[in-house]
Amino acid sequence: MKFGVYRIRHLDSNRCYIGSSATGLASRWSQHRSALKKQTHDSPYVQNAWNKYGAHAFVFEVLLYCDPENCLMYEQIALDHYQPVYNIRKVAASNMGIIPSQQTRDRISQTLKTTYARDGHPLAAARHRADGPTLVWPPYAPHLAALVPCGIAANRRCLPCHT
Repeated sequence: MKFGVYRIRHLDSNRCYIGSSATGLASRWSQHRSALKKQTHDSPYVQNAWNKYGAHAFVFEVLLYCDPENCLMYEQIALDHYQPVYNIRKVAASNMGIIPSQQTRDRISQTLKTTYARDGHPLAAARHRADGPTLVWPPYAPHLAALVPCGIAANRRCLPCHT
């Protein structure tokens, strides 16, 4: 896994967003793309530009690789050097280790319950029993059922063989 500082750059204007990842650059780019597709990116500047110009107008560039403990230091250097237009925070900071308040956790929980309860959502079929969650195989991946060993956990039942 590779760690470091990256930028998301608009090809025509060279406007950019600077970030760092101490958990893996590939997964961070995947998280950005997912949020942008869902219209939920943390930076409204990046989101608006993505909506206007499309995904093909942006490139993900690794500026440097470093150890996870040095990511924020190098991110700050990049923020100072590039003066990115798309960043909201002009000071490198991490949300790792921050414990959300009970109110925030409740709000997230309610949002997820509402999202997954919609008709047609692939996870809407998931049901929870009093003694724990039941595994429900998504209809688009029935081949995975054969790969799961029986007796996955004491509080779950294996749907392929109903044990």
